[in-house]
Amino acid sequence: MRIAIGQLAHETNTFSQVRTTVDLFKVWEWTQGEELLDRHTGVMDYLGGMIDRGKELRIEIVPTFAAMANPSGTITQEAFQKAKNLLISSILNSGKLDGICLFLHGAGVAEGVDDIEGEILSELRSILGSKIPIVAALDLHGNITETMVKKADALLGNIDYPHTDSYERGSEAIDITARIIQGKVNPEMALSKLPLLIPTTTSYFSPIKEINEWCEEWEKHPEVLDCTLFHGFPYSDIPHAGVSVITITNNEPSLAQKISNDIAARIFEKKDEFFSNIAVTKESHFICFLPK
Repeated sequence: MRIAIGQLAHETNTFSQVRTTVDLFKVWEWTQGEELLDRHTGVMDYLGGMIDRGKELRIEIVPTFAAMANPSGTITQEAFQKAKNLLISSILNSGKLDGICLFLHGAGVAEGVDDIEGEILSELRSILGSKIPIVAALDLHGNITETMVKKADALLGNIDYPHTDSYERGSEAIDITARIIQGKVNPEMALSKLPLLIPTTTSYFSPIKEINEWCEEWEKHPEVLDCTLFHGFPYSDIPHAGVSVITITNNEPSLAQKISNDIAARIFEKKDEFFSNIAVTKESHFICFLPK
């Protein structure tokens, strides 16, 4: 079994005046082929989890291209096109593949492209067709779109913030990719979007802690593969910014939608709790969010 892995990740603050260029990506990561394996093997990040889990399952992990930059302003059109083309061409030049497993942040914005993840997944799907599974791990601050959901077989997100479980999510992404290839699961995803922007909020306290527990309860259902709360990224001034829920079931689309809608409705009932602990100082106009 051969699974290609790769990465194009950026959390875009569209309010920043610092444009994200190729040079800025290269400060953090711009690697290709075997260099990707050298950089991420044994590292507790998404790609590190994919590599290690692939070894455990005796899967041939095929490195393609990885680009990442720390949060900054809108990605230039030149940088996005170069990174996207390198990722896709590296995948297409990897020989016969059984599946593709990527880390795509979920909150990437380029000049003229509000949903870079959706565009990457759409282009891959249009070239490769529906037979090769495409799975992506996402940051929980992803602003999720219907396009992402329609073009991927499965989308998995962090549970913890601060992000202490990226390695586990990468490992899980390889697991589900392999199970799809083997015909053991037929994932059905359902997205529920909320008209809600929340500040970056730790998962160690309520309300996030409680919401994650609701998702964990649903994951005990035998046909539920995953249920993830995506906080969204409020510093991206785009139409699809905001909180969302993705549920993945094994061949049960109506159940997936029922669960996503259930979690979303319960989140909306608790929306005021995200803002009830705001402290403002009149002197500095400084706002901070205090854990309860």
